[in-house]
Amino acid sequence: MGPDPQFDPQQMDESSATPSQGADAMLSAPPDPAQGHMDPTLVCSIIGARRLRDHFFRADLFADPAWDMLLDLYAARLEGVQVAVASLCIAAAVAPTTALRWIKALCDQGLFVRVADPEDGRRVFIELSDHAASALGAYLTALGRISENADLAIGPASDGEAGARA
Repeated sequence: MGPDPQFDPQQMDESSATPSQGADAMLSAPPDPAQGHMDPTLVCSIIGARRLRDHFFRADLFADPAWDMLLDLYAARLEGVQVAVASLCIAAAVAPTTALRWIKALCDQGLFVRVADPEDGRRVFIELSDHAASALGAYLTALGRISENADLAIGPASDGEAGARA
């Protein structure tokens, strides 16, 4: 299957980015109570890898504010830190108006929860819903298993080089 002749990445801009209707799939994932403890450094590494990609490709080519915000909120949850709307907009790596549109959509879909700051009525925090956190934890656990299996298939590295596949 070749590239879509209708798709032109040069025509993309932040105003064309609209919240996905596909978040229902994440909400339908069953919670996995046996997922164990997730290391926040893993989530931060994933976020860092996503930012690293921007040094090699145009940042707007891979704009995915919903995923960036999900990862940021999951890392914050693991670290026990609250995230203000303004901070989440920065984490989304898109224009603030686009980030706010995504935040509203993800709240409407039940992935995010708005929490008023009890000390400052002007500020609102955003958190992952329990179900979204459980689904993301299950996803990252499954991703870890895939990575472990890939390491086993490739074999140990020798002399700084990855081993050959059997």
